[in-house]
Amino acid sequence: MRSLDAVAPCSHKETDTRVFVHARDATSQCSKSINIKANDTDVVVIAVSTMPSLQELGLEKLWIEFRRRARWFQQGRRRSAVGMFFHAFTGCDVVTGFRGKGKKSAWQTWTVCQDVTETFKKLSNCPQEVSDDDLQKLENFVVLMYDR
Repeated sequence: MRSLDAVAPCSHKETDTRVFVHARDATSQCSKSINIKANDTDVVVIAVSTMPSLQELGLEKLWIEFRRRARWFQQGRRRSAVGMFFHAFTGCDVVTGFRGKGKKSAWQTWTVCQDVTETFKKLSNCPQEVSDDDLQKLENFVVLMYDR
């Protein structure tokens, strides 16, 4: 039986993120495939965001069973690097979401509003200031999300 010293003490209070601490630990212990069962959209968004770093550690497959459907996540998603900002911007456990608009609506809007991707990427790196151009792109994204 292996020790859990590598994941304890864990500062993550939410299960949504804590599961990926364990996924990182399992990957660092040579696991090539991980299966996660979730009923929360947040876990799926976090999976997309953390997949590249898990692959750097050697993970080959990440399966998420979400609402009784298994999905396999893999590298190459352009959105993976900005997923955490998207997650926070569109609402999460500590940030209020947009009224009547969930992750699915926001994701569909992102599909047709690709120019906001660079803004999401910049803001994922926690800049000290946000440019007027970036604010304009975020505003356009929100307007389009409600206009669809």
